Amino acid sequence: MNAMKSIVAGFALMFGLFFACDGQQQGGLGLDLRFAQLEQAQTAEAGLPVDVLSIQVEVLDWYDGSVLTDSGCLDVAGDEESRAGLQIDLVPNVVKVRVRGYGDSACASSPEWSGASARIVMAEGEENIVPIYVTRRGLSLNPIRSFLPHGRAFATATPLVDGRILVAGGFSEVEQGGAREPAVLKAACDAWIYDPGLADFTSLAIPLVNCRGLHRALAMEDGSVWLIGGATQADLDTTGGTRPILRPSMDNLVGSVERYDPQTGRFELLKQEVSLARAQMALGPDGINGSLLFGGRSNQLRSRDILSLSWVGGELLVGMLDEQLSVARAGAESVTLGDAFLVFGGQVPGESPVEMIDALSREAVPVDLGELSDLQDWSLTGHALSKRDDSGAMRVLLTGGMPSAPASVASNVSMWIEYDGQGGFDFVATQMDSARAYHAAVYVNTPESDGLSGWVLAGGLGVVGMGRKDMEMHDVSGVVRSLDGELATGSLGICHASLPDGSILLLGGLDVDANAVVSLVLEAQILAP
Repeated sequence: MNAMKSIVAGFALMFGLFFACDGQQQGGLGLDLRFAQLEQAQTAEAGLPVDVLSIQVEVLDWYDGSVLTDSGCLDVAGDEESRAGLQIDLVPNVVKVRVRGYGDSACASSPEWSGASARIVMAEGEENIVPIYVTRRGLSLNPIRSFLPHGRAFATATPLVDGRILVAGGFSEVEQGGAREPAVLKAACDAWIYDPGLADFTSLAIPLVNCRGLHRALAMEDGSVWLIGGATQADLDTTGGTRPILRPSMDNLVGSVERYDPQTGRFELLKQEVSLARAQMALGPDGINGSLLFGGRSNQLRSRDILSLSWVGGELLVGMLDEQLSVARAGAESVTLGDAFLVFGGQVPGESPVEMIDALSREAVPVDLGELSDLQDWSLTGHALSKRDDSGAMRVLLTGGMPSAPASVASNVSMWIEYDGQGGFDFVATQMDSARAYHAAVYVNTPESDGLSGWVLAGGLGVVGMGRKDMEMHDVSGVVRSLDGELATGSLGICHASLPDGSILLLGGLDVDANAVVSLVLEAQILAP
């Protein structure tokens, strides 16, 4: 494993924000800025990156993103230690602070650097130092300030209400007999908190009630996070003919739901029962403080089950519905489309690849792909399904994956799925820049990169069975292009989450080399739009 340690430039300017109410100063904030920087700064380790000549500081409402006040343009071309202050006439509020860096001294160009704080709860009479990590924009990969405490893959990364990220479970051990041999993955038993302002992880691990990987995570309205199902062990065979290549052990399934409480910083067991013992199921939040689970590997290789999870009167209720999926699935992905759930993949070859489940009736109806049905084998696992709402229509991008037929390889086919909200679909197949499976797929909106927006695909297993370290972008117009930069993270099972400034945290994963040797990776990076 090649460790890359960044030189993080600290900005000597401490920007004071003094909050006032009725003319009386109530408190203040000092901003401790750090830039994601691999080159030496202009004059010293505490200086700015060489291309930052001016900055602008904005205070935004945490809930609606509106700008409450800003500093104006600050010329920092001299790279001198300095202080600046801004008087703000505000009642105590919940805010975040955004910092932008420019390549000219007048803040006239598009910002090349940007960063935002986590949630700040203003309190009368209190003063705090707020850290902000500023990253280079333009779909650039930026280092964080340290490494993962332990390597892990196929974990979940869930944003908390205050902007921090809960990284939970996954697989933290790999046992492999030798090159080109199957690997056994063993689950992690802890979670970590990533602080976007510090660009670092908290110092102490948070124990899980149950070790688990290939589980699902669900953020709840009260700010808590549920971890659902999963397995304590899985097999990964990237060179044999058996498909899927990633298979949770049916003897090591986790039949529980546990809850992370951000107030206590601990996990607690909510429910444990046999029907929850499943992994690689699809998840459909039902909008009423609960979720539906679709299929998964349980005591069967693939399941048609639909389970309902509901939080009622301080208790988790789990129900096995009479309604079932149209076909058995494990490794499917799902997205919410209006008042229904679209579920794709995970079935055996020859069966319907996609179906819609009505959120109220729970009825499952197969969807016909039309002339695309014969384009390829759509019995996919390791694919990605990502959604974007666009001008009243709902667009979904399906990318990559690997068919379930024996000895199948990673797919280079993507599919645009457009739903009209009335039961009508339009399917358009396109070609990816590279074949990949078990990759990360994230939607980014890049107002600071000339308005470019679309889906970024990162890593994955390539067609020759090696891990990929590249990225490609599918923009909203359908254009596909490769992106600069090489992943320092793993290739398979990278977990990801959105940060308060709109950038994406990518972390962990597995590497697979030319000899099919599997290894865990400690690196994390920030993809900044």
